[in-house]
Amino acid sequence: KPCQVERLGHKIVRMTLMEGRNRQIRKMMGALGFTVVKLHRTDFMNIRLSYDNDSISDLTRPGDWSYLNDYEMRLVDKALKSSVNHNDHGKYEE
Repeated sequence: KPCQVERLGHKIVRMTLMEGRNRQIRKMMGALGFTVVKLHRTDFMNIRLSYDNDSISDLTRPGDWSYLNDYEMRLVDKALKSSVNHNDHGKYEE
């Protein structure tokens, strides 16, 4: 899916990726001649990490944490159950 980009200010951009690769945002911005000075992840696996009703919550500093609610735990459980690895014989193993 294409990346969604929204300019929030003169030097602030919100980018939405459905699947990010290693340093993808930094590489895309670099290709356009921009340097990423600060990068802040807001969601992961449909779990909101730092915004509550479009305002920054207390989870803004590296190392901050919070308990997952029941819905978020089900998302993580589903992702873990659906992840499989290939062995050398082409068979799946969990």
